[in-house]
Amino acid sequence: MKYSWTGYFYGKEVFTTQLTYSDAWIDRSLISVKNGLRRIGWNADQLKDKVILNTGTGLYGIAFAKLGAKQVYTYDLNWTAVERVNKFNKENNLINHKAVTCNLLNIDPEEKFDLIYHSGVFQHLKDPDKGITIFSNALKDNGILYLDFYRSGRWRWFLTNALRRIVKRRFLAPMKELISIHYGIGKKGIENLNIQGYYPIQNLLDDLFVEYSHLFHPDQIEDKAFSLGLVKVFGPTSKDIDDKRDEYNFDLEVDHIFNTFVFDKKYSYYQPTYNRALKPKHQLSDLDFNKDYELEGVNLLCDFIGAVEAGYFTDYQICNILIVLYRSITPFYQDDLYFPGSRYMISKSLEFKDKTRKESLSILRFRMLSDMLKNFLN
Repeated sequence: MKYSWTGYFYGKEVFTTQLTYSDAWIDRSLISVKNGLRRIGWNADQLKDKVILNTGTGLYGIAFAKLGAKQVYTYDLNWTAVERVNKFNKENNLINHKAVTCNLLNIDPEEKFDLIYHSGVFQHLKDPDKGITIFSNALKDNGILYLDFYRSGRWRWFLTNALRRIVKRRFLAPMKELISIHYGIGKKGIENLNIQGYYPIQNLLDDLFVEYSHLFHPDQIEDKAFSLGLVKVFGPTSKDIDDKRDEYNFDLEVDHIFNTFVFDKKYSYYQPTYNRALKPKHQLSDLDFNKDYELEGVNLLCDFIGAVEAGYFTDYQICNILIVLYRSITPFYQDDLYFPGSRYMISKSLEFKDKTRKESLSILRFRMLSDMLKNFLN
């Protein structure tokens, strides 16, 4: 198979130490898959005659196999994961599970599945529009597509979508060295992120350096799916919390960064009459910002990106600034009081009871961002 940055990146740079397929990780995956089955409307007994395509590291594939699915295939670009999954299958006699190194955009058109469980991967496809079309074609009539995707209009994706415009692959090595200093974890820590549990650091590397990171509004996904004869049976939700389908909302916590849909293929009942293209949303240009503090932050981000592209900063400066700007996300879901006493020192309590205080979170985030960018640009 042709070399893939995504396969290398996930196999060698992030998540590698996680791929031991320990009992703890398997148990966690079983819980996640059971929740997925609940959203689909199935129970484990209904898996015994099902052929399932799982995508990603293989943990969910193992869970489906353990729950008694007839046959499970895991497709992933990460050859490290594929090798370890197949080793696990052999050692644990999971003859109903097989992992394959595969580009999901090259699925054999003759393959047909009862369920495609596509969790945590859709946003990383080179061409998501082609991907969902292929998935629809790969489903049997009345087959199920379970789909997670990155939700446009959320603070984490707004900021990382902008920062990714200036990230270069050559930054990865110096960024890892600088991260070991910024986060105080040293070289051993940066080499053992999963063992140490430094998930915010994994997120930093993943969000900035993965090859593709596409963002969508749930209306786009549902409209595209319907055009392919896929009818919604569940969603959109974020961890079972209904999505309000707002264009953007920066007052929300990180649990809302994913959306989940479940679709049922209904070709047997009708043929779709149109095919709507699925285009990722660029956060700086495709969202309709209208508040003064939002526009200030967006304009400063654009100025900063322009300054980087014009050579105003050295690579070393850019890497440090990327860490600082990205780290402005993490106080909202990590015990990370980066600048003690600063206005955005919020690490745990984000359950606001009234609208005024909720709105203040968005203002606070933009004000923090704008202040830092002004300092960098002056």
